[in-house]
Amino acid sequence: MNNCHGAAFNAAYIKNYLAPVSAAVAAAAAAAGGGGSASPFIFADPYFEPRSGGGCLNDSAYSGFWHAAFDAAPAFSLIAPQDGVGAHNLSSATVREFFGALRSGSHAAAPPRKFGALVELFEQHPLNGSHFQPSCEHRRRAPFARIVAQQQNEAPFVDYIEFTAWEWLYQLYKRYVDGLFEARPMPLKGDDGERARRT
Repeated sequence: MNNCHGAAFNAAYIKNYLAPVSAAVAAAAAAAGGGGSASPFIFADPYFEPRSGGGCLNDSAYSGFWHAAFDAAPAFSLIAPQDGVGAHNLSSATVREFFGALRSGSHAAAPPRKFGALVELFEQHPLNGSHFQPSCEHRRRAPFARIVAQQQNEAPFVDYIEFTAWEWLYQLYKRYVDGLFEARPMPLKGDDGERARRT
């Protein structure tokens, strides 16, 4: 779910998907004895693009959309947007602009919702402005310094932070967990030899 789907899609998304699905999950949990502190945690991880026109919502309008979603879906817990730094190469200023508005909309809901963030741990390869490149061949793990900067930029706006990677095994595990970070793309095809050595 992003801010450029258009009004008709947005309304249908709330009415036909978000509200009934979150209500069904909450009802199933209650029937199974999962009420109280064990009630389900139902959230979405939308994203946003700083485009104008073409049906795209600006930060304020996108916040209003999610506020309406919370009103229509009381069982829906919160949103934790992807920060777009990896997928769309968004600037820190753009992230702050949208996160500030989305946080306000979340906290203004009845009842108030917490606001989270998904820090993208990857980057485009090659870097190509904000143009989204869909395939794995155009992703690589981001430098730690950039990830730290993302957290510092987003921390004032969020109640909690999570992390998301485009693809764990090749982008993160072999370079970060093994301590072998390299500033070059990790091959995504034809690397069975290295895979065998690691397993």
